Amino acid sequence: MTVKTKVALTVLGIAILALYSSWDRPLWIDEYLHFVFGGFASWGEAWAAVQSSTTNINHGQTGFYFMLDYGLLQVFGANLFALRLPSLISGALLLFSVALFLRRKNLGAVAIGAAFLLLAAQPNLMYFVGEARPYLPMVASAVAALAYFSSTAEQRKTTPMKVFIWTTMVWGALMMPYYLLYLPVIATTCFVLAVRTWNFTEFRKFINLPLQITSVVVGVSIGALTWLRGSPNFQRDPWLIIRPLVDSLTIWHYLAAIAVLILFIITIRLGRTDARGPILLFVVMGGMAVVFAVLILMLPLPLS
Repeated sequence: MTVKTKVALTVLGIAILALYSSWDRPLWIDEYLHFVFGGFASWGEAWAAVQSSTTNINHGQTGFYFMLDYGLLQVFGANLFALRLPSLISGALLLFSVALFLRRKNLGAVAIGAAFLLLAAQPNLMYFVGEARPYLPMVASAVAALAYFSSTAEQRKTTPMKVFIWTTMVWGALMMPYYLLYLPVIATTCFVLAVRTWNFTEFRKFINLPLQITSVVVGVSIGALTWLRGSPNFQRDPWLIIRPLVDSLTIWHYLAAIAVLILFIITIRLGRTDARGPILLFVVMGGMAVVFAVLILMLPLPLS
């Protein structure tokens, strides 16, 4: 890929983040939790607020994004761009990781540009790019892991790739507890697709065991200081929110879910064998897309 092509893709990525993330929209109610951190007098006071809130209203949050926003708002003042800067940076990481993943699959600039435009066309995804909450950092870190584990052993040994995966791992583990679960799942899935015969030694090397252990240590350590302390003090039973959704499911939803699982297994098996060619693989993926579309259309949606 030429330098001009890389520059063009970079400009396209920046334009997508600037035009489609809506980073300057009014504050969403959950973002006020981040915005008020700019009013604390010191790092200690801000950290005390993280510790006191992560066992109840912010349970499941590591507080890292809160502390980042405290520092950014102290430097830049009451600024929406500064408030949402960690998510915007994660949006750039997401686009870069997608481009890297596609390059690892021997796809060129046209495929990367198309992928960028497809991502820009996802309103919910782009909304999170411009929102001061840790969901986009988690997504970007997961896609970065996918790009890394889709690389060859020789590519992973290079210094840029080592810096890339270790930096994004720390970013994801500090931002969201779920990342600790996503990382081994992504690594194992890539191993299944890349290796035709099972071997524990090869598996251990492939998943980068020191990386996996460090992610758990980082995530559990910050969790022990925040949301893992004590028991959450919820004033409302979460089951009251989940139960109506469960009750709305019908036999067709469960059958569709089983069909998706079957198609997924078939896709994995086709991904490991080249005997029947890529055409059948695309047919299966198309079938999966149809099933997902039918499933979404069958879900009851609120009118307002």
